[in-house]
Amino acid sequence: MSSNSQILKQVITDTENIFSRIAEHYPNLLKELEKNIKDASSSLDKLSMVNPGGVMKGAGIPVGSYLGERKEESKKSLLELNAFQKQNEVIIKKLTSSITDYQDSQAYIEEIRDISESLQIVSLNALVNAVKAGKGGEGFSVITENLKNVTGTTIEKTSILEQKGEVIKRKLDVFCTSEKAISLNRKELLELLEQKMMSGIDTFQVESETVNNLLSGLNKESEKVRGNILRVMEELQQQDIIRQTIDQILMSMKELPVEVEGFSIDDFSEDEEMDKTVFYERLIDISIIMIDEVVEKLNRTVNIFSENFNQARQRLEYIQGEKNAAIEHFITNLKSMTSLSEMNIEVRERSNELSEKRRGLISLISGILKHVHGISEEIESFKKISGWLQNVAVLSRIELTRSLSLRQMTESVDDMADLVERIQEQIKRGERETGDFISSTGMLFEEYEAYAEEEQHYMRDFFESFIDGISEMSSINNSFSDVLKDFNFFSEKFRNLFEISSGEMEQLKKLTGELSHVSGNLQTLKVRFDETIKKKIGEKEIQEWNISDESLNKIIERFTIYSHKRSAGEVTGLNVEESALGAGEVTLF
Repeated sequence: MSSNSQILKQVITDTENIFSRIAEHYPNLLKELEKNIKDASSSLDKLSMVNPGGVMKGAGIPVGSYLGERKEESKKSLLELNAFQKQNEVIIKKLTSSITDYQDSQAYIEEIRDISESLQIVSLNALVNAVKAGKGGEGFSVITENLKNVTGTTIEKTSILEQKGEVIKRKLDVFCTSEKAISLNRKELLELLEQKMMSGIDTFQVESETVNNLLSGLNKESEKVRGNILRVMEELQQQDIIRQTIDQILMSMKELPVEVEGFSIDDFSEDEEMDKTVFYERLIDISIIMIDEVVEKLNRTVNIFSENFNQARQRLEYIQGEKNAAIEHFITNLKSMTSLSEMNIEVRERSNELSEKRRGLISLISGILKHVHGISEEIESFKKISGWLQNVAVLSRIELTRSLSLRQMTESVDDMADLVERIQEQIKRGERETGDFISSTGMLFEEYEAYAEEEQHYMRDFFESFIDGISEMSSINNSFSDVLKDFNFFSEKFRNLFEISSGEMEQLKKLTGELSHVSGNLQTLKVRFDETIKKKIGEKEIQEWNISDESLNKIIERFTIYSHKRSAGEVTGLNVEESALGAGEVTLF
């Protein structure tokens, strides 16, 4: 039996070593797990708070609150910019109305031309009649010749006015077209900024809350690994029971002869030989029962270890997989933040382009005003012509009264006076309407310049604020991403300890094979003793043999585990002391 005893002693040594290593690793494993959970909670705190400077830290304001403030600030700025747009629309509407009125007022130029042409015809007729009158019409001829020249000048002036008016019209058209284009570009840029900014904030807010909530849930899930570890640690106390049981097996097997195979029942007296045979058979039976119990306990322990290791490993893999998926999803969906950062250059360029175009319009306005003042100067020259025409009309009447030969020209002179008066009225009209246009457009242009300057200043501040906001958001995004990239629920140290501990399972499984081997050997011996006992009982024609030797009872009394005493009592037919009942399993653990 020495080989079986050696195997059992080795099993004790191996189980003690395995359980000792597990007992050594598991407090460290649990300690590392607690540290990992604490570190993960700290990282989650960093993900939930932000500093005004945009750096993720464990102090500051909640990310949601910060993003909400940024969103409201952006909305407010965009509303103020929209107010500028409405103000601009009002100014342009007034300016367009004033331009339309001025263009309509250009009809006076056509009136002056038409009247001047009529006056020229009348003066030509008068000149012909004056020539016919001979010497008496010489003075009148000079007057009508001057009138013809003045009306020609007037007609030329109307062409100049029309040309200048056409230049103004073209420039005003350019202004209005450019202003519409600027307003459209501005509107498109603001809509783009609004869409990108709001979308970026909303996406970041949703994704950061989602990943934070998911990671918080996974952190709680990681705490369940603690339960698996504690359950394994609880099972470690089985090692003492296993040792005591194997000690009792060894104690029982010690009573067997060293060479059971050489044992012969013929070496003893009849009663003595039967006592020895039954004694050995029952010791072997008790040993087999206890070995089977140890195997059962080891299998149960291995199953508990394996079950909790597998559950822990599944949780580790699940948590790690979900964490990786969440981070990848977050980073992928936050490409909108990256596109926001990339917009910085585009925003600056388009903002500068708008400012440049607006300055160009202001310069164009100055040119338009110069042209309008040029028309005003032409109107002043018309006033001089009006004075000449008035003088011609007066001289014509004087000359008419001096010469009897010209009295038939009274109607022509009256027509000339009437036409001169009408020209004077149109000149006054042009002077009045041009003055009104200069006054109204001057005020509107000044208002537009003031508006444009204020808008440019505000937009410059807005875009700088917007770009700063993008930079800040980008900084938060980068910090958030950095925290996530370094984020782990389980450290490398924890994983190494976990794998080392889980590797002990295979060693325990091998020990159950060793014990089963010993049990098989004992089963073979038991069969031999059973055959011998059965033969002797048959010879004596009795049902069973009750041994009278107290040796077996003494051995059973030395058992430290009550369940073994009870099993031994059932096998041997001995009575277990009542005082032991209810005592349960006695261990030294």
